[in-house]
Amino acid sequence: ALITHTLVAAPQTGLQERFHPQILGACATRALFVVLLDFLFLQCGCYLLNVQGTGQVVDLIAYGGYKFVGVILTLFAGLLSLGPKIDTLVFVYAFAANALFILRSLRSVVLPDLLALSIFMSLALTPEILMRWPELVSLL
Repeated sequence: ALITHTLVAAPQTGLQERFHPQILGACATRALFVVLLDFLFLQCGCYLLNVQGTGQVVDLIAYGGYKFVGVILTLFAGLLSLGPKIDTLVFVYAFAANALFILRSLRSVVLPDLLALSIFMSLALTPEILMRWPELVSLL
């Protein structure tokens, strides 16, 4: 996604008549810096929360690249010249979809024990809820 972002950003600058080959290098460097900064923030958060896991580094870097999918969609919408409202709508949709995907994915990668605990607790509390069902219905 990082390379695709760099290659899609080049025609965008070309249409604005300010393309230069150095733009490819600058765009790729900036994108790589964003991925590394994102990774460092996530690693710092995992360290502060004392989260330990196997293979976490590769997963965090891989999930960091998914943010470029929304950027690429937004750049394509800008290339099609559909208008600023459509560009904003594409950006908001891509941002929300990516946020939901990352939240659900990282929860299972970073906190696998919490996921197992929540499943166990939901199964453990089910008999308690069933036993008290008449009381709960009468309160309504």
